Formats: sequence, C-alpha cells, structure tokens
Amino acid sequence: MEITFAALIPTRHRPDLLKLCLESVYSNSVVPTLTIVGDDSTDVECIKKNKKIVSSFGNCFYLPGKCAGPSQNRRYLAEYLLFLIAQKNSNISHVAYIDDDIIISKNWFAYAAMHLESCVSKLNLMKSIIYGIIVSSFSDTNNVPQLYRFTFLGYFDVSRDDSTSCVNIQAAIFPVCLFSKINFDKNIYFGYEDADLCNRAISLGYELSCVSSMLAINKLPGQSSLAEDDEKHCSLDLQIEAARLYVTFKKYFCIERRSLKSFFF
Repeated sequence: MEITFAALIPTRHRPDLLKLCLESVYSNSVVPTLTIVGDDSTDVECIKKNKKIVSSFGNCFYLPGKCAGPSQNRRYLAEYLLFLIAQKNSNISHVAYIDDDIIISKNWFAYAAMHLESCVSKLNLMKSIIYGIIVSSFSDTNNVPQLYRFTFLGYFDVSRDDSTSCVNIQAAIFPVCLFSKINFDKNIYFGYEDADLCNRAISLGYELSCVSSMLAINKLPGQSSLAEDDEKHCSLDLQIEAARLYVTFKKYFCIERRSLKSFFF
C-alpha cells in the first residue's frame, strides 16, 4: 500500500509563524499531497495575511475556522479533509496534524513513511498512530522518545515503560480512516483533546508510537494564541482543568465502562 500524506495546520493570529511552518512542510524531502490551514483568527488584517500566505503554496487550502477553540478547529480540519478526499477521489492514507508554531525537520515525512512501511501488515499500518520528538534544536543529540501516561486523576506523567498513552499533538500522524470512526470531541474547548482522541483510538485497537527520528521544534512552547492577557490566561487554565475532569471521567465511565473507577474518580 502506498503511503501518502495530507497536512492539517490549525492557526490563530500567527501569520509569521504560519509561514515558517508551511515552509518547513513544503521543503520536506517528502511533500504532502495536500495541505489545509484552518484559521481561527478574528483579526481582519491577520486573516488577509494568512490567506495570502496559504495561496503562495501549491495544493494548500485555506479553511475559515469556526472560532470555537482548538479542539473544534482540529475537528473541522478532519471533516474538511474527508470531504476533499471524497470530492477529489484522492488516495491519501495518513494525515499529519502540525501546529502553526512548529517547524518540522527536513526528513520528517520521510522518516514517518519509513516507520509506517516497516509495519508487518496492512492492518498494522492502518492501526498505527505515530508522532515525533519536540526539541529545542535540530542539532540536539539527546533524542530520547517522549512517552506519556496518565495518572488516576488524569494528569500527564512520564511513561514508566516503553508504551505511550498520548501523542505530541503538535506534530503527529494518524491514519485517515481513524477520522471516519472518531474525531476530536466537540464538547472540549481547549486542552486534553489529544488525550481524549488517543483514549478512544486505543480502545479501537490503534497503537501509539514515538519515532525518535521525527524531530520538530516548537517556536512558542507552552504558549497559546488564546492567552492574550492575564485574564484570558486564567480562563484557559480553567478550561484545561475542566477538560481534564471531563476527559478522565469519560475514559473511565464511557470508554472503559468501569463504573466503580469513575465513581471513585
């Protein structure tokens, strides 16, 4: 089976970073078949800049966002991708989510394809979710896999073995077929949307892997375009906490169907 990629890039109020992100995608040794930029910007001038930037790249589509939060932006991008695939009869096997403040390494897609091609069967290939390492520099030699687990209360923690329960959603690759089954939760505004998607994917038999050769730089680590002042930053903290409670209870009660565990949570 031929491995082909689409790239989905959610953005908001970051035209300069968006341009750098797209340049890193289109300078890759393997270029996605198509790219979609989902723009949640509300500033008119910023929207104009983003449209102009998107138009300068081949097979790159601009999608106006619904301004309902990052989770909804990711969800809308997946829905639009499935629409384009059906409309154009495109043979795209995998989709990469790349945040607008991310710069991927020159061979990021090539290393992804190599890892996926190493899957022993077509079934394994279409059940494999992969992601790379977020580094401070491409010359960084300490490429230790970034593996995660969740505590009982739903907080992120470092994995205690070679498995991982979540991806680096800033730069991750999913089989397209996953989004015909599930998508990002429309009830989440900000935070833990990646955890929830991975919880449900794992329950469907998908496997998560960190590929240490897939390097990416986060230009604004720990920052959100939604946190434009102290008041909005505090509001986002509340959104993240609400998402943690919702996603963890949903995991225990709805996905794992362990009523006692959800009760004690």
